[in-house]
Formats: sequence, C-alpha cells, structure tokens
Amino acid sequence: VTVADFAVQAVVGSALTIPGVLPLVAEEGADELRRNAALAHEVASEASVALRELGLPELDVEGVLEAIDLGMADGGGAGGRMGLRWVLDPIDGTAGFLRGCGAQYVIGLALLDG
Repeated sequence: VTVADFAVQAVVGSALTIPGVLPLVAEEGADELRRNAALAHEVASEASVALRELGLPELDVEGVLEAIDLGMADGGGAGGRMGLRWVLDPIDGTAGFLRGCGAQYVIGLALLDG
C-alpha cells in the first residue's frame, strides 16, 4: 500500500461519500496510518493537495483517517442486496504506478446499485 493509495481513498471518500446514505466500499483502512504518524502526515499532505486542486475543503490528519475509514462500509456479502454505493480500488497496478515511465495503472471507481 502506498501513500497514493491512501490519499486517493481519502479524497474519494471525502468528496463522494454520504455516510448512511451513499457508502463507499474500498480496499484500505486507516489502522496502519494510526500506528505511523509520519506516514499519516504524508498522506494528509498529499490528500490536501488534491482536495485543494479540486476546490474542496482540505482535511487535517484526523479528517483524512476518517475519510479513509469511510471505505470500510459492508459490501453486502453473501449475495445480499446492499443498494446504491461507491466501490473503489484506489490504485490497481501499484507496481506499475511506482515504476512510472508510462507503466499502466488505474484508479477504479464504480457506482453500483444492487
């Protein structure tokens, strides 16, 4: 998991999630960041840059951790119907992302119903 994975999830979580109404199901949780303050600050810094560029309110470290944890919504499981929700893979192809130089990666985001 990279700083970018966490930052993407924080930005998407804070920008698109409506807790209790439109949840987010994503890969990462913020527990690792709670154990590593330096990493948490780096993620918060990167997320703030993206939020600022989008014209959205910046988040402090705790806000970033909360936004990441919005992705821990129950995905419905066992064939159950969950309803409308965002599903996110912050960076699919992390090895390619880290290599740069034209390597392929994608931020996977879908709005699902059912």
